This record gives sequence, structure tokens and C-alpha cells, in this order.
Amino acid sequence: MKEERKLGESGGPSSPRDSLLSGLCWAVLLWAVGGLTSAQSDNNEGCEIPITCRVYNVTFMNCTWDIAEDKDIQHYLYIEPSQECLTYTTDIQGRNVGCHFDNVPKEQKIYFLMASVRNETAEWMNRTFTEMMDEYEIFNPPRNITVNCSESNCLISWHEPESRRALQAYYFGFEISILKKVGNSSEKVVTSTESGHQTETFYNYNSYDRRFKYILRVRAVYDRSPLVKGIWSDPIEFGSGEQPGSPWLVWVLVVFGSLVFALGIICLWKSLVLKRLFPRVPQIKDKISDFAQPQNSHIIWEEFKQSPEQCEVELIRSQGPKA
Repeated sequence: MKEERKLGESGGPSSPRDSLLSGLCWAVLLWAVGGLTSAQSDNNEGCEIPITCRVYNVTFMNCTWDIAEDKDIQHYLYIEPSQECLTYTTDIQGRNVGCHFDNVPKEQKIYFLMASVRNETAEWMNRTFTEMMDEYEIFNPPRNITVNCSESNCLISWHEPESRRALQAYYFGFEISILKKVGNSSEKVVTSTESGHQTETFYNYNSYDRRFKYILRVRAVYDRSPLVKGIWSDPIEFGSGEQPGSPWLVWVLVVFGSLVFALGIICLWKSLVLKRLFPRVPQIKDKISDFAQPQNSHIIWEEFKQSPEQCEVELIRSQGPKA
């Protein structure tokens, strides 16, 4: 049933905003991550507006909807009984296409009011959608993630994420992603899903090698709706990251060390063993040559020089034969 009521008439709303509480579309909306698909009554043509709502960061919610073909229709959204959306998103023509709520109620079911207003008239229809809200909440990352490692394994532990209704770990599953850094690239070594219905929130990684560096991320999955994934935690690095040497370099060092060792053995064998096997023959001493060889082959003549004052000039006269 579709009714039109002009604004300003007796008993009618004085403005489009005033019409929201007197005649509107009542709905319990499905909180969806990818989109809202809801059964709609065949006779509710005036309010068949698909709406997508997603809650995040515990208390915030964003809702979007498809605008009507009629360009004169404006939409307003309320949370029953009287919490109006204060922050709308509009298109280029100024029509509301989405809104943001800061404080979302913690009930499992939330009743919404949507007004479709055409100029100075208000159109409304009664519509109902029923769904469990917790199944479509985008959960924050798990809290207090810690990694404690020994020589060959690591114990990873965490606490359940903060949620709109403070759900316990029993209601969650958890996905663990571990990447191992090899040079400038990374390879995935673990993608594990820990099932829900348990109170333990830990994972034991048994392939740990302290020489490598690892990157860990964890996220929560609601056990009743496994297709709705939570937000990944910030990357957590563990491991020393001291990469082992290249194999070819190790082989080069081994070969070089072997050659040096072999050369040292050869030199030692040559200096010790050969001297014993082939002793040096002593040379025969040549006494004649030693005696003939001047004892002082290098004479310092300076010692025999005299000063001019000490030299006595001796006149030698040669006499010829007497006549």
C-alpha cells in the first residue's frame, strides 16, 4: 500500500525530516560485507532499496544504498527509535547514497527507518529484514600477539579481538600466515586456520630456523560465518635474519684451504725429510789457496799517509862515472 501526503496539510509533516517518524520504511537490515540481498515483498515497490551495512572498529558503521531512478527522491536513514544518521554521503546531484554512524547499538538486531521523500511528499512502506548481526561484523585483529622461539620451534599466542558484543575466543577461528624471507623475496611457509569452539589461542610453529627472518600475521574469522574475514594484524617479524653463506663460496673456501694445507705438508717434507735422506757433503779445505790468498786484501792506505811537515825530503844525487 502506497500513500502520499503533502507537506503542510493538516495532520501531515511540516518538512521531509519531520516525516521520518510518522510514515517511513521500517526494516531490520542485514549487515553484509559484500552486499545486502534481502527478500522483499512484491507489494513494497516504493521502498525496495538494497542497503549494504558494515560495522568496523567495534562502534562504527557505514551504510550505502542504491538510489532510485526518480531523481526527485531523497533518502534519510534512522536507527530506531530516534538516532539519525548525521553524516551522509551524496552523489554529484546531492542525493544521499550512504551514511556513517559513530555509535552502533550492541543488540543482535537493529531496527532501521528509511524515508523516501519526493519533493514535498513522503512515501513510506513497512518492511522487515531479520538476520544475526554478529555474522557480518568485520572484526579487528587479535590482541596481544607474542612470539617466543627456541632453537627449532616458536610458540605464537594471542587474545581474541575486541568485538561489538565482547565475544569470547570460543566463537572465533583464527588464520595464521607466516612468510620466510629468502634474500630479497619471501615465500609462504604457513597458511593455517585454527578452528573455533576452543579456548586456546596459540599456534606452535615447528619448522623454525633461527638463521632466517619470518613475517607473521593473524586474523579472526567468526565461526558462524567463515566467509566474513577479519582484518589482518600488523606484520610481526621474528628470527635473526642471518642468511647462510652461498654453497659455491663454501666450496671455494674448502678447496683453497685444502691446497694451502697440501703445500704446507710438501714444504715441511722437503725441508725435513729430504735433508735426512740426502745430507749435505762437506767441502774439502784448500790450504794452499788459503795460504796464498792475502790475509788483508783490503788495505786502508789512509793510515800510512803523513802530513807534509813530517815528510823528510832526501836529496839523492846520482853521480856519473869519474873521469
